[in-house]
Amino acid sequence: MKPFSMLLIGLTGGIASGKSTVSRYLVEKGVKVIDADLIAHQVTEPGTPAWKKIKDEFGSSILTEEGAINRDELGKIIFQDQEKRKLLNRITHPYIQREIFMQILTAFIHFEHYVVLDLPLLFEVSKFTNLFHKIIVVNVNEQQQIERLNKRNNYSAEEAQLRISSQMPLSEKCRLADYVIDNDETIEKTKEQVDSILNELNTSKAYLKYRFLLLFLLFNLLLFIYVFINRLSRFVKSFQ
Repeated sequence: MKPFSMLLIGLTGGIASGKSTVSRYLVEKGVKVIDADLIAHQVTEPGTPAWKKIKDEFGSSILTEEGAINRDELGKIIFQDQEKRKLLNRITHPYIQREIFMQILTAFIHFEHYVVLDLPLLFEVSKFTNLFHKIIVVNVNEQQQIERLNKRNNYSAEEAQLRISSQMPLSEKCRLADYVIDNDETIEKTKEQVDSILNELNTSKAYLKYRFLLLFLLFNLLLFIYVFINRLSRFVKSFQ
């Protein structure tokens, strides 16, 4: 039986750590995953308010011939200029956060046991950390990050290092995590670690306190409405 309330699980890692691989496997296992990267792409599609603001601030040179944002060109700017990176975050984050909230609300309405929020900058956006029941970090050694970025994005070692350095060190993220998935080895080993975490989450009773709290608040709300209507009825009758 699905719970009356649900748990919010954070999934994060470093660039090229394999977080997307873990996220896809979670979806395969039937877990509801909210992908912040995908949402970031959706809210910056051509013609959207965020897209217009980005074009105004960074110029048309960061657009492709089709008018879409060229993320490699934009990346060259923001990874070398911290103020530009902050500016981009100020533009996009409100739209991303709004859509994330709507998807969490939808999952809640559908009585999901838990939902996983795939958020690359979970720790960097520190105001989010207290919202999660558990946080999962996908870890990998830095050399593998550089090699993957070279193979996937054709980045030089210097370009890869620049992007890695722009994020909180993975060692620090691992220290703050509830679960750490070591993605240095085979995909089978990674999946085994994910399965172990899912088994623990699926058997957890931690959501019960949220259910009882919600029921308590609902009971008090109904009691307040009952008392209010009862007193209002007496007040009206006193004038009859």
